[in-house]
Amino acid sequence: MSALARCLQSKQRHRRLAKSRPQVSPCLISRHHLSWRLMPKHLDLPASGQHSLPPDPKGTAGVFRRVGYQLEAALADIIDNSIDARASTVLVRLVRTKSEVLRILIVDDGSGMTEQRLDAVMRYGVQQDHDKRDLGKYGIGLKSASFSQCSSLTVVTRKDGHCTGRRWTLSSIADNWMVEIVEPAAAQRFAAQDWGPLSMKKSGTIVVWDELELKLTPGTAFERGVTGLIREITSGLGLTFHRFVAENKPKLFVDVQERPSGELTAPIPVRPSDPFGYPKTGRKGFPTEFKVEVGDLGTLRLRAHIWPAKSKDPNYKLGGGNVAGRQGFYFYRNGRLIQPGGWNKSLKSDHEPHLSLARVEIDMPPEFDSAFKLGIQKDSVEPPRAFLDALKDAYSGNMSFSQYLDSARDSYRNAKPDKETRYFAPGDGIPARASRHIEALLADEWEGTPERIAFRWAQLDDNAFFELDRDDLVVRLNSTFRDSITGGNNSKTDAAMLKLMLFFLCEEAFYKKRLSRVQQDRLDLLNASLLDVLAAIE
Repeated sequence: MSALARCLQSKQRHRRLAKSRPQVSPCLISRHHLSWRLMPKHLDLPASGQHSLPPDPKGTAGVFRRVGYQLEAALADIIDNSIDARASTVLVRLVRTKSEVLRILIVDDGSGMTEQRLDAVMRYGVQQDHDKRDLGKYGIGLKSASFSQCSSLTVVTRKDGHCTGRRWTLSSIADNWMVEIVEPAAAQRFAAQDWGPLSMKKSGTIVVWDELELKLTPGTAFERGVTGLIREITSGLGLTFHRFVAENKPKLFVDVQERPSGELTAPIPVRPSDPFGYPKTGRKGFPTEFKVEVGDLGTLRLRAHIWPAKSKDPNYKLGGGNVAGRQGFYFYRNGRLIQPGGWNKSLKSDHEPHLSLARVEIDMPPEFDSAFKLGIQKDSVEPPRAFLDALKDAYSGNMSFSQYLDSARDSYRNAKPDKETRYFAPGDGIPARASRHIEALLADEWEGTPERIAFRWAQLDDNAFFELDRDDLVVRLNSTFRDSITGGNNSKTDAAMLKLMLFFLCEEAFYKKRLSRVQQDRLDLLNASLLDVLAAIE
């Protein structure tokens, strides 16, 4: 080949190479080499081949066991699915012996699942199709929540009259992901048992946790442990789902089944605990709304509240403990509480006592899930920097977010001296008109709604004219003397003057958790005096 031909061939080769290279700005070219950013993907680390590495079954299950759910959060994750299935009632049942909690069940009367759907739900890593209005999010909550609490997960479901069941255990997962198929007849019998406040005759789902991680102190402390456990469950679920429970959508209950007798306790309803359920605002002009622009995501609305100082309201205490730890942001997603307080690093402390009255209500659209790093347990978020920066420029009218915090501190520091906020008014047994009039007079001195003391006739010992039931707020009158007092003109509101006198004479006793000896002696004296007067009249 001639020198000219070789030259032309070399130029053609260079032109072809030049066309295959990315067009590079001269400013990106180093004196010695092209920037690494211009290299094709993985060119600096070429592959020599490939092979499959399926997940280790036992290790995968172990990961879910270490996700770190609290019991109430794990139960809430299961109940999310019940609400998405349009359940009208959900029951949490503890199965116990005299010394151990054997099993926890979460039962609902929702739409149930077909066998194919149940297989999909039980599968690890399957992509779940969730409506953006659903409470479910990642499609792993059933497994992760369950295995954080137990070593054996069984799901029994009924749909269109057909019952089916599947079970994961740690050993069956380790055995090449072999899910156990519950015998259909056994699933049918299991679904047909007594579920207390709900019925699964048409449809529903039962989640069964066996081989629990939960261990209570044995011996004499065990009963207290069970009582405390029920209190924690009802309190936690009442807070997480307070918006749903307030509307009975769904109703939530907890009950206990004794083994081996099978005896059931009366179902305990879960009551809503509303972090913003105060009877009267703690400061004029609040709550107020701030609008925070979060980058390209759009606007997030923050409803800023200030609680009344020195409140004894259960909605303020939210189950007790450190009330100062209840301040901060309350993030909701589709009406479900995700994060109950905390300032997400926007302030130095989540427990500043002077900010104990400050709570901020935030309804977070599902589109914000990723940017706010919604946790797998759905009990916390991690807002992006854009949110924290935007707080500094957030205003409600002429008030900045910082000024809102100052107002909350001022309300705390300048609170009036504490006084009793609980008060009573006469209730059943008194004419409604008189009861309303007395309540109106009391309203000049007290705030909120009074608790009502009822009056009822009952069979008592002959040496008692009346007795007080301070737990149920009832004054019981001895029905033996009813006709002598009313002249036989008996009605629901009879002896109204006597009942009103007893209300004012005994009212103080209802404030006390425990009566002093002096107070009890005064009540005994009143009882004896009324009996003496009645004997003299007869």
